[in-house]
Amino acid sequence: MKYFKFIVLTKKEGSVSKHSLPNKILAWIACKVLPMSNPTFDKKYADVVTWYIEYDDDKNYTSREIGTDASGNVIVKGPYKKNMGFWTDSDFTFEDYMDRFPIQYIDKVTYEKLWDD
Repeated sequence: MKYFKFIVLTKKEGSVSKHSLPNKILAWIACKVLPMSNPTFDKKYADVVTWYIEYDDDKNYTSREIGTDASGNVIVKGPYKKNMGFWTDSDFTFEDYMDRFPIQYIDKVTYEKLWDD
């Protein structure tokens, strides 16, 4: 297993908000037609500042994830109860993370402490 974290970049000035009227309408339609994979956490993903990832390098997939807010509080994790997770539900490889984010390795103890929060 590999354990790492990365900070999500904030939106740039003038970018289209996911809370704009057209996006809200599309999201509403999608929720009515498609089952939600993260019913408890879906609205909290926009508040995630730092992601903590547990990556299974033997099987090449994200096995667990934790998202914290600007104060460092755990606000999402997955898979957890009815929530599949944001990254665990993707097909990101470790190389994808390396290419797209400035990852920092962390140890398993740090990860498990956050998971238990």
